[in-house]
Amino acid sequence: MTDAEPVRLVEVVVDAVADQVALLRSVAADVAIRGDFDLDAIEDLRMAVDEAAALLVGCAAPGARLHCELRPERQQVRVRLVVDAKPDAQVEHSSMGWQILTALATEANAEAAEGRITITLARARSEKITA
Repeated sequence: MTDAEPVRLVEVVVDAVADQVALLRSVAADVAIRGDFDLDAIEDLRMAVDEAAALLVGCAAPGARLHCELRPERQQVRVRLVVDAKPDAQVEHSSMGWQILTALATEANAEAAEGRITITLARARSEKITA
């Protein structure tokens, strides 16, 4: 991104079903590519969004929609995913999916409130190694 470009918000809403996760994954990668992130950061963001979306699909109420917001910033991409949840559903922080997500993202958080579950995450640019 150049200094003149404003931060843009990308919003995608899909049915909260497993076969829609690939669409969110692709959009996340595209946002990072357009932000000129390196290949490692692009792939980490893509996989982190995949894990977050898959976790929420597992918690989703029947017929729910999965909302995904991606906000590219100069040094990172911030992502917020929200779904209407089944009663008593929550993201298990001990699950393999959560462990993978937190390993890939620079920041990650999950919270349940008012019948919804929200996962927020960020993936920063990779540090460039200079010789």
